[in-house]
Amino acid sequence: MKPKIVISVLILFLNSIFVFAADPGSISGRVLDKISGEGLPGANVYIEGTAFGTATGLDGSFTLSKIPAGEYELSIRYIGYSIQKVSILIEAGETLNQDILLEEDAASIEEVVVTAQLRGQRGAINRQLTANSVMNAVSKDKLQELPDANIAESLGRIPGVSVGRSAGEANKIIIR
Repeated sequence: MKPKIVISVLILFLNSIFVFAADPGSISGRVLDKISGEGLPGANVYIEGTAFGTATGLDGSFTLSKIPAGEYELSIRYIGYSIQKVSILIEAGETLNQDILLEEDAASIEEVVVTAQLRGQRGAINRQLTANSVMNAVSKDKLQELPDANIAESLGRIPGVSVGRSAGEANKIIIR
């Protein structure tokens, strides 16, 4: 019985040595526009195939910490720019400094469609403003836009109106 305990303690001891010996490393740097050299805020920086990732700060700076030593592929994405992938080597206990230059890619931005939804709601707002008493109005167009399951759910969005629920779905309208 005692040899098993000794072997178990020895294995735990050796495992703890290897865990503490392999200090994690880190990577820091900036994501910059290739032409202007300005930092790109909010760029996504992550290591492929891992959970390590971050978004850049206002000046384009980033830091990824506690990365196990090894070779990785760093991916950088920013709207309107080409995706950049960089091979990196993280060494135990060291910080790799890596600035990344991104090139604009106008073809990566697809068409943006802007739609107006004000027409019906504008009439409802005008009714509220011209009412002699406190009133809240919602246009039928606005009700159709809402993702609600029924009219009680939609009316529950109006101030002063709450709903009673049965099995998670609104089935009663309560006016306060």
